[in-house]
Amino acid sequence: MRTFWLLLGIAALAPAWVWADEGMWTFDNFPSEAVKKTYDVDVTPAWLDHVRLSTIRLTNCTASFVSPQGLFLTNHHCVESCLGELSSKQNSLLENGFSAATLKDERRCQTQVADVLVSTENVTATVTKAVADSPTRPPTMRASAR
Repeated sequence: MRTFWLLLGIAALAPAWVWADEGMWTFDNFPSEAVKKTYDVDVTPAWLDHVRLSTIRLTNCTASFVSPQGLFLTNHHCVESCLGELSSKQNSLLENGFSAATLKDERRCQTQVADVLVSTENVTATVTKAVADSPTRPPTMRASAR
């Protein structure tokens, strides 16, 4: 019982020993120099591009590419709706699983979308100019947007 209370006390104090680093950054604005200085880790633009292009956004989930042909890996709960969609009364993919022997045998899930962030672009100047030049805005608002 004494061990229990000791472990409980340690567990209660554990969050005090952990802290998060500040910030959440976009791929095009990552603080590489600060990370290098603080942690001695060199996070290069090439590495960030690799991570960005390897990451997939699914509906309420994420995945990662594991092959150049587009095969990706995700958690089981992320594809349950697809398994249900592609199943039949005779063959429950949720119970039996599925493995395509060839790329031609792969099945497409119509209820799932996979998004990959291919690039980013700073459009601030373009939007600011469009707002400033908009004929539907009153002249005072156009002047303040410049």
